[in-house]
Amino acid sequence: MKRLLLTCCLASLSFGVCANDLTQLNFLGFSKTGKYLAFQQYGIHEGQGTAFAESFFIDVKDNDYASKPIETTGAPSDDLAKVRANNLSEAKAKLAELEITGDLQGTQVIARSIHDLDIKAHSARFDLGSAVAGAMVKAYSLKLAEKTGTLECVAGTKSKLFTLELLNEQDKKTFVLQKDKKLPPSRGCPKDYKIEDVYVFEDKAIVVFLNVLHQGFEGQSLRYMAVSGELK
Repeated sequence: MKRLLLTCCLASLSFGVCANDLTQLNFLGFSKTGKYLAFQQYGIHEGQGTAFAESFFIDVKDNDYASKPIETTGAPSDDLAKVRANNLSEAKAKLAELEITGDLQGTQVIARSIHDLDIKAHSARFDLGSAVAGAMVKAYSLKLAEKTGTLECVAGTKSKLFTLELLNEQDKKTFVLQKDKKLPPSRGCPKDYKIEDVYVFEDKAIVVFLNVLHQGFEGQSLRYMAVSGELK
């Protein structure tokens, strides 16, 4: 019987609330043993017109930072490709230290587009094998539930907290992956969460990437949040 062991969710950052920033995700992969993972998020600050990129390094089992994130903001004349490359160059030494080479992506069991309006953003199902010749498939379900918080955001909205649960469909056991008790200041004032991508490493480690949406004065902003743990 397998179950997911997970501590509190993080890999978030301070969010601006004055722009219409749509960030993109670049999963940098797992380390050789699956102990660590890294990802980069990048985009344009629409209010300022400047490019930015940030690299995060996560201890998978502890679901905690393995190292301080590396943030790079370009000059007004810098294009996004240059800022991304500079950010990865700054992260090179830490990636080497954690033995993350970029060629160990694991298996992407869920892949979604932020433009797909038909997606059930708060739920997902996946398996760890192929249902062939009547073989047993290790299937799991993810359920994301939101709760209104007390923090007042812009435009009269309130912050949202979330609970993320994993159901093992074989033994019908549900595990709480993340349950917010209070909103950490680093997450800003989120108004919604969505499941985007899920990766599994050798049936042992899992990372769930969430869209974290914020209401800004000029529109909606998106950042990424990673939930990681051991799959047992």
